[in-house]
Amino acid sequence: MQVVVFGAGAVGSLIGARLHEAGVNVRLVARPAQVAAIQADGLRIEAGGVARSDESRVRDVAVGGPRREGVS
Repeated sequence: MQVVVFGAGAVGSLIGARLHEAGVNVRLVARPAQVAAIQADGLRIEAGGVARSDESRVRDVAVGGPRREGVS
């Protein structure tokens, strides 16, 4: 199964990263600047509260921009 997340902002990236960590084949669709940033640095995920904070970086997430007909 492949999951496509349209909109790799804060929420879409978090959902995509967690699914990827769980072994799901995920593709994120985002604006060109966001695609470039994810490809360069991966997704940094911070979770936790006041007493505890966890950070992880998810790499190798398939990411691309939306395709437009007639646009080169």
